[in-house]
Amino acid sequence: MKSFLKRVLVFGLMFFAINYIFDFFYSMPNRKAIAKGTHKIANKWKDMHDGQEKYDILILGSSRSFTGYNPKIIDSVLGGNSYNMGTPSQDIAETYYVLKEILCYQKPKVILLDNFIESLDRNINYYPILSNASFMECDGNKYGLIIKGFGVEGLANEITPILKYKYHLKNDLTNLFKGKGKSVSEDENSWYKGFEINSTIITPKEVMSLGPIPNLTTTNVDKTKFEYYCSKIYQLAEENNAKLIALRTPYPPHRMEISRGDDVHDYYAEFYKSKNVVFIDFNYTAEPVIKNEDFSDFHHLNIFGANKVTRELCKLIAPYF
Repeated sequence: MKSFLKRVLVFGLMFFAINYIFDFFYSMPNRKAIAKGTHKIANKWKDMHDGQEKYDILILGSSRSFTGYNPKIIDSVLGGNSYNMGTPSQDIAETYYVLKEILCYQKPKVILLDNFIESLDRNINYYPILSNASFMECDGNKYGLIIKGFGVEGLANEITPILKYKYHLKNDLTNLFKGKGKSVSEDENSWYKGFEINSTIITPKEVMSLGPIPNLTTTNVDKTKFEYYCSKIYQLAEENNAKLIALRTPYPPHRMEISRGDDVHDYYAEFYKSKNVVFIDFNYTAEPVIKNEDFSDFHHLNIFGANKVTRELCKLIAPYF
């Protein structure tokens, strides 16, 4: 029995050591970026927390939102002060706690909620979620997000770095064997008030290689979770006298053309109609005319596409501001 307990203890200590050595080296780029003031999520939260600026329009959602809607244009057209709080792969439970945290410090009049069906997938990448959680300071939101939002699995990822970084580890191993990697620019000029500025234009060859848009049969969507947290977001907005407007950022037209229907649009439209929430799907608006070259990759708008979409957004939300 003592021998068995010793083995368990040794295994536990080794597991603990491996995890935290792993975490030390994997988190080093983030620590350096925070120290230099170039960590974009840290900077977003700093802007929310310091209270020097009061933002009356907030944009929430995934990376499709933080590359899709330009606060500079929103401010110039509507005369307000907007901020893009989109973060990578933002899950709907994460969005709720992000908004809850923001409302401790800000009193927005309009909340723009971008919808991305793949952010609702049951296969969750916890790294960006826990990154957001690490900067939360108000009212227990950090552990509300981790434990209430994601339960045992969320807590396990929080205390086990190897689980948290598993998607990064997989990509790094893939790139290692393929002999390639991707560097990420931390150029402070590549973003503005949370908006990611990307001037890359997808090539015609890349466009032709794109597949159909995601739908409800190809994405493992947790509809119950979406409807629960989206209802809580709506309630939170109402309690804080803010107008909630739902958005869906466009996809490259080629992807829409080769898709067999769009059940995701129908699902969102029906749900938001039941909540009496305005829903704007830029795949179906008459303006602007979206082209394939308005994208930097398979689903992120570049600066040229984002500016077109943002100008039209301003026209559509002006009556609510």
